Amino acid sequence: MSCWLSLEATANSISANRSRMKNYILALLLISQPFCIAAPPAPPQIPEVLKSVKAAVSRNELSLISPTPLTEEQWTAVEGLVAAGKIRSFVFSGKAGDDVALARLVKLEPESIKFFGGSFTEAGAARFAEMKSLKHLITSHAGPPTAKAATALANHPSLESFASDGFGSNGIDQIASAKNLRQLTLQHGLASDANVALLSRHPALEKVWLWPHGPYAILTDAAISSLATLPKLKDLTLDYSRFTYDGGLNHLKQIGTLEKLSLGNAIVSEADLERLKAELPNVAIKYTPMPEDKRAAFERAEVIRDRLAELIKLPEADRAAKLAELKKSDLRLFEAVSAALQRLKPSSKNEPPLNMANSGYDLGRAVRSDRHKFFDHFTPLDSAGGGDGRECRKRTLRASCPPACVRRVLPPRVRAMNSTTWRPTPRS
Repeated sequence: MSCWLSLEATANSISANRSRMKNYILALLLISQPFCIAAPPAPPQIPEVLKSVKAAVSRNELSLISPTPLTEEQWTAVEGLVAAGKIRSFVFSGKAGDDVALARLVKLEPESIKFFGGSFTEAGAARFAEMKSLKHLITSHAGPPTAKAATALANHPSLESFASDGFGSNGIDQIASAKNLRQLTLQHGLASDANVALLSRHPALEKVWLWPHGPYAILTDAAISSLATLPKLKDLTLDYSRFTYDGGLNHLKQIGTLEKLSLGNAIVSEADLERLKAELPNVAIKYTPMPEDKRAAFERAEVIRDRLAELIKLPEADRAAKLAELKKSDLRLFEAVSAALQRLKPSSKNEPPLNMANSGYDLGRAVRSDRHKFFDHFTPLDSAGGGDGRECRKRTLRASCPPACVRRVLPPRVRAMNSTTWRPTPRS
């Protein structure tokens, strides 16, 4: 309205003998009217009780960072902020996201939720099914990595985008049943060939990002044939993998809707890349080769992965014989493979064995022997008494101890699981 009054006043101030200029200004007024938008209202004031959890409001999104779950008083303040600022998007970092948060969020009718850290039970995750307006969900290093937790998102009526590195592991078929799902990001071990196969022929997916970073994250050419069945796919990103034209990339020409393709930190031969570009002249293709330091670790992980896949198919006696041969020929590889095999066995808590064909565990971020758990290539934890990831110390081994120290602290077979290149694990 202020734009209209200003231009109208200017036009009226022009004398009658300049009527043509006046008409020009009035025409400009009509053209510019859609852009004359009132300034957005000021964000609501943050209550004092929420300042300790670093509460912030931006564009109708409330973010909270807390090392502990929110108190009842803090939740009451959150509800007051939502009512005052028409907030429909929420970001929880640290331990601000838990079962209580999910229960309270149901009443707030969220459209977008992002969890960075935090923990909720399967009963808490069931609350997602009650959030009928939820369109966007991101979980990173949060929640229970179980298929049962993912059932809350089965056939979700409004979910449009989902991103995770663990929530819903082995439950991608449930998440893929959300028929309005348009964007999907799977990271670490969740980005596997088997999980991608569960997305086949999804009717609405337009954007897919697969980020299988970690020594045992499995994404190969086989995944591309599944992606080629998506009828509306426009934007595809494939990271930290090796691809060939004949093995998988050739299937991309079946996707008539594809507009953008990104191969980041990937391994593709120059000849295959040129063939791909020739086959997809209307697709914007971006290729970033995997750096040499990361490639060495990646190729070693490929060897361990392939040897492990070969061994788990063998009877126990034949497997033992193969391991004995491997110990003589390559001790370091033997230690790494043996540690991975140990991880596949059920624990004393009757945990199910790891299914390598559809790994719900991200062995790039969590390696376990009979004595230690090693998280994010970070702190080794004595798990003989049944400790889990929530016990992981904030001070990481990598930040506080050089490689020589790690060699003294870790048992050989756990040490061998860590990549040869000393590097921090990237965060999503």
